[in-house]
Amino acid sequence: MTAVLAQKGQIVIPKSIRDQMNLEAGDDFEVYLLDGEIVLRPLPKRRNEGLAAVLLNPPGKLEIPDRDQETIPDPLNFGE
Repeated sequence: MTAVLAQKGQIVIPKSIRDQMNLEAGDDFEVYLLDGEIVLRPLPKRRNEGLAAVLLNPPGKLEIPDRDQETIPDPLNFGE
């Protein structure tokens, strides 16, 4: 398999390899030289990165309904 270096230094990883490695846009790589060859090593995906994006940009307005004082539980008392 071959790839072409674009004018801005970009290389497209073939789809068959992206699929086999479960690579997605935005994934991070370590790039280094090893015995005169360029090596790309995918870095582990950061856990909960998608969750943080959703929490910072929720898809809609979050509405918290009012509660009656009777339905609110008493606070826990840890030996006080």
